[in-house]
Amino acid sequence: MKKIKLVLVAIVAVLTFSCSSDSSSSNNNNDSTYIKFKVNGTQVNLIEPSTITSLMASISASEDLGTDIRSIFFTIPVDVTLGAHAITDASPSDLTAYSVNYSLGDTYVTATSGTMTVTSIGAEYMEGTFSFTGVDNGTTYNITEGAFRAYKPTSN
Repeated sequence: MKKIKLVLVAIVAVLTFSCSSDSSSSNNNNDSTYIKFKVNGTQVNLIEPSTITSLMASISASEDLGTDIRSIFFTIPVDVTLGAHAITDASPSDLTAYSVNYSLGDTYVTATSGTMTVTSIGAEYMEGTFSFTGVDNGTTYNITEGAFRAYKPTSN
């Protein structure tokens, strides 16, 4: 059921929402976007996350590992604010919730608790940190030392 929910959210996002993208090919680190974190102590670095805005905003990134796909998908309010925000497994209809899903192959983790701290919101980008815990098939996953720089949500 969890996988179906993620697939449906992704399909709806791709079909109906506008997407922010960087049309320049600058190598300036000030223009780079990323999501970095550790999964049970193992470092993961994803580059060029996308930001999609509709009633909620989502920031996501993925990588093809050959036999599996790794991805992380944040859902945040469009009017995101500076400061610490609780990450929960709230209903998708809660437009004020901060939630996140992590997947690797057949593993699908919905965060049940954690924190996203937005440290900077500029004209084009937002930055922050995060950590969360979730469970898949009885195995607990601890996502720690998370950091991101992504395009900030825009109102349509």
